[in-house]
Amino acid sequence: MKLVDYTKSIVKKAHEEGFVETKYGRRRPTPDVQSSNFIVRQAAERAAANMPIQGTEADLMKKAMVLVDEKLRVGEPIGEQLLQVHDSILVECKKEDAEKVSESSKVPWKTSPLISVCGFRLMCTWEITGEKYSVASERNDYRFL
Repeated sequence: MKLVDYTKSIVKKAHEEGFVETKYGRRRPTPDVQSSNFIVRQAAERAAANMPIQGTEADLMKKAMVLVDEKLRVGEPIGEQLLQVHDSILVECKKEDAEKVSESSKVPWKTSPLISVCGFRLMCTWEITGEKYSVASERNDYRFL
């Protein structure tokens, strides 16, 4: 299915069912797709077309943060998530623990069934750079920087 066809099917669903949803089932009502005002209706259709894609990415990031946090806390904590920005998770750890943080954070992405909800497997890569920081990036790959 091409992206244009996909977005048209989402807008059609918004008109028919009054909502759109992410791959994880989170719903957003779309009452304005029925508006008689062209500008309001078009804005609602754009929001409806965007929500399943952007919302699924947000759902994945939230699940990524939970899984990474669980792995960081197994046994003696080796790192701590500091913040999440767009598609990245900033993790602070000691320089000597950087490789261990990277390895322990790979496990959920190699084995987790939540990845398959998208209909494709996410590609995951890691890199370690800097003195004491690791970053996991979510846009179809996970990186430790």
